[in-house]
Amino acid sequence: MAALIGAFGLGGIVVKILDIVWLSRYMEQKEKREWLRKSRYDAYSTVVQEIESLGLHGKVHDNPWRFRAAAARAFLLLQDRKLAQAIRTFAEEVSKLARGDLSEIEIKSLPPEYKEMEDNIKTGFLIKALEKKGAELIERLSNDMLKD
Repeated sequence: MAALIGAFGLGGIVVKILDIVWLSRYMEQKEKREWLRKSRYDAYSTVVQEIESLGLHGKVHDNPWRFRAAAARAFLLLQDRKLAQAIRTFAEEVSKLARGDLSEIEIKSLPPEYKEMEDNIKTGFLIKALEKKGAELIERLSNDMLKD
């Protein structure tokens, strides 16, 4: 009887050691993954709102530094470091649009009757290009968030 009680006691100790060593480590890693997933979701959601609205949501469209500040949490959590640079470039392009800086856009062979609408046409081209780049950035953010 004493041997049986001793075996149960020893078994209980072994189980408790396994619990402390293995289970606590597993739970800690699980909590960290959940925290990272939630933090990325929150930070990436902010960036996606700004990308989708071309910076108008948070009124960061006219200043690439404010856009970057809005994306700062996401930059810290990104696993794809090149994505951070792509977001910075996007912010600069959105800022150029807001300032009306259309100097980099060339329209070749614009009919003379459309010359007076050249800036509007350039703006339309730039908005379309930014929408396409924005969709690509959102896809990359989504993929980055799903990595573990």
